[in-house]
Amino acid sequence: TGLPLIAGPAETTTTGNLLAQMMAAGEINSIEDGREIMINSINLSSYEPINTARWEDKYEKYKKILTLEF
Repeated sequence: TGLPLIAGPAETTTTGNLLAQMMAAGEINSIEDGREIMINSINLSSYEPINTARWEDKYEKYKKILTLEF
């Protein structure tokens, strides 16, 4: 997509579920509060797009393959 990506560990989904339960139980006030807790509690990795021209070329080839009729 050419967009930057911020990724957390595989357990991030579980953490999100826990924060939703905390919000439902009144332990936190908002999604924003939950995001702040998560950002301060886990290691996040940031990735910037590189070699985008190469991937755009591959995507164009892929789209051509999809339009072939057999």
